[in-house]
Amino acid sequence: MQSARKSGEYHCFPARYLALISVAIILGSFLRLAWVAEQGFMEYDEGWLIDAASSMSLRLKGGHDIYIDFKASPVTIFLTALPIALFGQTAASIMYPPAILGMLGVICGALVAQRLYGPLTAVITLLIGAVSPMQVLFSRTAAIDTPGFFFLGASYVAIVWSIPRSKLSARDTILLFASGGFLGLSLAANYRALSCLFLPALVIIIREGLHFLALKKLFVHVVGFITSLGLLELALRFAYPPPLSTGFWGAFKDQYYHITSKTFGQTSSSFLPSLHIKDGLNLLLSVMDLDNVVALALAAIWVILFPFLLWKGSRRVSDLQLGVLVVIPIILFGMLTQTAARGLTVTQPFFALAAARGIILLAQLPLVRSMRMGSSIVIIALTAVTTAFGFYRSVQADVLGTRNAFDLAFKETCVKHNTGVILELDRGPGFYARRLNCKTSVLGMGASLYSLAKTHLEGYRFWLIDGQFSAYRDRFRYMWPSFEKRQPDLFIPAETYIRLDHFTSHALWLGSTYAQERQHYDDWIAKWGARLPVFDLSKHILPLEWNGGSDGWYRVGDAIVAMPFAAPAPYTYKVTWDSSRSGEGAQGRFIIPDYLERPVSFGVGLCDSTSGSQCNGFGFAIVATNTGLEAKLLKLHASEKVELVTIPMPKKYLNQATHVWIRCDSGSISAGFDEASVATYQAGGGCGSYNPALIARTDMPVESLELQLK
Repeated sequence: MQSARKSGEYHCFPARYLALISVAIILGSFLRLAWVAEQGFMEYDEGWLIDAASSMSLRLKGGHDIYIDFKASPVTIFLTALPIALFGQTAASIMYPPAILGMLGVICGALVAQRLYGPLTAVITLLIGAVSPMQVLFSRTAAIDTPGFFFLGASYVAIVWSIPRSKLSARDTILLFASGGFLGLSLAANYRALSCLFLPALVIIIREGLHFLALKKLFVHVVGFITSLGLLELALRFAYPPPLSTGFWGAFKDQYYHITSKTFGQTSSSFLPSLHIKDGLNLLLSVMDLDNVVALALAAIWVILFPFLLWKGSRRVSDLQLGVLVVIPIILFGMLTQTAARGLTVTQPFFALAAARGIILLAQLPLVRSMRMGSSIVIIALTAVTTAFGFYRSVQADVLGTRNAFDLAFKETCVKHNTGVILELDRGPGFYARRLNCKTSVLGMGASLYSLAKTHLEGYRFWLIDGQFSAYRDRFRYMWPSFEKRQPDLFIPAETYIRLDHFTSHALWLGSTYAQERQHYDDWIAKWGARLPVFDLSKHILPLEWNGGSDGWYRVGDAIVAMPFAAPAPYTYKVTWDSSRSGEGAQGRFIIPDYLERPVSFGVGLCDSTSGSQCNGFGFAIVATNTGLEAKLLKLHASEKVELVTIPMPKKYLNQATHVWIRCDSGSISAGFDEASVATYQAGGGCGSYNPALIARTDMPVESLELQLK
């Protein structure tokens, strides 16, 4: 140990720093724990984590459950399940683990700083990291981020606290074995640690140099990694024998493309991802929005000086190790994925260490050192300013938050009106609903107007539009335009829920850029402010008041939906028509859902305007299946619907909003898609005046965005 002190590898914390360390821990703990049980704490996509942890908590208490591991993160699930098993499914038991692990992760960063640069840099790192807005944000979120970083940070701590270039002592063997074990736990806690899998090994090589001793120490690290995942594999298979689970590697394999696409970018065609170098700037912009810009600027100073430090610096080995911890992950995420802001949570707390290093370098400039107490003044001033700004940014509503938007929303809807609420995309908000005994239903990706109408008719009165809709609205392609111009009936304050981090991380799903996602967010704020809009569907989904069999037809927003009949109907097709308009043709625009099961059917018709309450005329109906579509020209009558012409059609006519039309011209009935005519029939005689009609098969839904004269 004496040799370590002489080599500058070992530093104690002088007593004069204890006050600053106490301040940092108090500030950091306050930001992560204050009101954490009252705020909106569930990320949009992390409802699966609560479901999985709740299920595992039953197993921990000796009950029966199913194993859920959507993102191959069993360690985070266990860390969430344990307090649920001990204290019940409360907001506090769910939220305190990530908050505590977030603070411990910051301490890991300070311990690495102490080992690389000494106690002064460590104290500055602890102060800046304690008030890092991005780290605070994820510490206050029930997600996989802070558990993953804590174990990764612990892996680095174990490595840098071993003695470099010395024989493999028992102490170093334990530390290097532990470093591998912590790395395995990090991967099993947050799949994004996959991007950092080889970085601890690289740190070992940098510290030891390329010789046989380095290989021995690297071997111990790898053995620790394999052992931790092996024990985890056995534990899962023991707790959840097949087929309940396939162990950690089975879950990881099943989720490989999801995991790697979210970590590195799209990987559906190959093992290695493609480059997205142009998105590096988007990474910088998104992190600047989420984090402490003063700290980032100071870290940038170190990055700029990095090549010079490697050439002439007195701490070249330490700077090279820090470069592995910070620079390489930035390059990986900046070049390989568009969800870099979220991905960087596996390394972001080390930004504080880079900023602390930047402060020390500025204080060591010759001009600064030439002034009386210049170095001390620069260090104190820059540390104080950076910490103050970080604290100010961290207490903003989108980071800290003291109110739960969903509690407010459900109290204003289902509690007050004793009805259900429809949510968007994910099950996470349902946790808040269950606390209030409110029933909820979720509109998934690709949900349509029929989905919304069907759910409403099952007793769900309110439709709650959460902030995720701003990023995913294109996935609801033609449902949202039918409501976009309509004013919501309620606005729920949601400043703790509309958070920038998730908008930036949706870029990969949408194939867009950070700039576009930010525009989605800005559009949301410009339209509604930091609020959740709520539609009272009893005012927006109403029975259609048209002639002819309005039973089962509804006006949904500005569109029209026909609900299928469960019971057998006397006729295959049902018709409704708008008797307020008349002409010689009709055209409609219909939704072809991407995600809903086929077949679907839709059509337009002509009802003789002189036929009173019964439809006599012609129709053009389409049945779309997974393999193609079939067009039918129909003769419509009150007592029958006769199929006159049936034409198999290629799928090329289908698109997300298909236009179909029918027209009578000089006694000839023609019908088709867009401008293409695909069916004709000689009706004989002339053409009278017709009302435009919509046609639906009685057993299938129809979603019409519009019906017009042609």
